[in-house]
Amino acid sequence: MSTTTKILMVIALIGAIMGGIGVPDAIRIWKGDIDSTDDVAIDSMSAGQVIEGDIEVAYDIVAMGKTTKRYGFIPVSRSESPYYIVSNSKNNCYYLIDVSTKDKQDEFKTLMDQSWEYMDGKTDKVPEKVHITGKVGMMPIKVQEFLKEYCFESGMSDDEYKSMVESTHCITTEDLSMMKFAPPIICGVSLICLIILLIRSAASARAMKKSLAGRTVVLNEDAKAGIGQNDENKQTDSYDI
Repeated sequence: MSTTTKILMVIALIGAIMGGIGVPDAIRIWKGDIDSTDDVAIDSMSAGQVIEGDIEVAYDIVAMGKTTKRYGFIPVSRSESPYYIVSNSKNNCYYLIDVSTKDKQDEFKTLMDQSWEYMDGKTDKVPEKVHITGKVGMMPIKVQEFLKEYCFESGMSDDEYKSMVESTHCITTEDLSMMKFAPPIICGVSLICLIILLIRSAASARAMKKSLAGRTVVLNEDAKAGIGQNDENKQTDSYDI
């Protein structure tokens, strides 16, 4: 097996695995199965859920985490990201957003500053909303502890915490276009590699067949010649006897 064939096989295999991992999310997005931040409420979120919407207020950074961005179970990159506590006034619910992308981190910092200026009465200008797309995941245990501690230090009672704070799940910002188009592209690359492998295999089989056919003709001619010579020798020996 040539080195090129081995490389193509590896690429095709990895592409098939990675493409397959992202297919469920891609299908969900293509179908428009995306929930709104307006619907976030206590115990309403579940792991794997895709969410999109506008964030009107950001209160504070509850924790800083080391975020490992993954494609399925495959690590893609690692970075430090802040967990912002935000709210959905419609459902009187507080929850966390893990802001994993640099551009959104800058937007959330601006939103937090504008939010406090507005709440403190320093300006009448309503904070500019930040549009997010993301995926729901389980909140790390350490972050859960920081969230609870933050809420209690802010004067929230235990009953209020239980009824107003989503404490088990959080949203991690994601690029939906990547989730939408990456799987088809990766599967396409894998398919191209597979087609190339099949073409190479077919070409190799034809070359082998042609080579063997040529050798068979030569062997048959030699064999026939050898058989004829042996027959003559046998007959000569017979006459001598």
